[in-house]
Amino acid sequence: YARSHGARILSNSWGGGGSSSAMRIAIERAEKAGLLFIAAAGNSGTDNDFQPHYPSNYEVDNIISVASSTSTGELSTFSCFGNATVHLAAPGSQIYSSAPGNKYQFLSGTSMATPHVTGVAALLWMYRPQLSMQQVKQVLLDSVEKNEMLEGRIITGGLLNAKNALEAAWAFEPPRPPAHVPQGLMFEDEDPGVGAYAGMVTITAAKDESDIDYYRVYFVSSAGFQLEPLGDRIPATGDRELVLNATASFAPPAYAVGLVVVSGRSTGEMSAQTA
Repeated sequence: YARSHGARILSNSWGGGGSSSAMRIAIERAEKAGLLFIAAAGNSGTDNDFQPHYPSNYEVDNIISVASSTSTGELSTFSCFGNATVHLAAPGSQIYSSAPGNKYQFLSGTSMATPHVTGVAALLWMYRPQLSMQQVKQVLLDSVEKNEMLEGRIITGGLLNAKNALEAAWAFEPPRPPAHVPQGLMFEDEDPGVGAYAGMVTITAAKDESDIDYYRVYFVSSAGFQLEPLGDRIPATGDRELVLNATASFAPPAYAVGLVVVSGRSTGEMSAQTA
């Protein structure tokens, strides 16, 4: 749902239970769509390297696992940690927060720490909207304020620092997708089954392919946001029409209403909104 409506960040102040293949697949799909998945590391005070906590422990590249720190920068006593599985720490002890009944109260937990990281990620994208998801993640992790009390306990050994992150973001070169766009796409369904599709996707190439290395077909939501890809990249060859073989029966992902083709190159890929 978040992917189909253009969300860029998922803030996950929750966790527990075992590993779920369905959940992992959903997070992987979010990664393909460029969504950052920020997750609480857990509140059992245990080492996530040896006692995994989900969803923060899934090994998917869009995840940032967040530990809780105190006002002095130490790891909160309740916070999970992990030198290979928890990325950074953020304030999570005695955070003045909204509460049911139109009230406010002081709360503690990695669920309090996670929104701090989400907020800085949103600030980075507001400041540098063309940065990729992986670039925003790298900025957040590379710009932490190092703290010897966190060394060896979390991956970065540091605390979230919004000022450092904004300064670091300026140095990043954002993706540079092609300026030229494909002229169109046509798909004829040859599968008689209900809810199943198969056929050939015909792409009408851009008039000028001088800055295009490839084309890619994506499912698109009713709001116009691309979901997961259909098939592999199709190299730009100079031909007016290119064909993607989709003759194996497939079912569209949830919220998909159609297909869109985009152009790409080594420095970036255009989005469905500009197709």
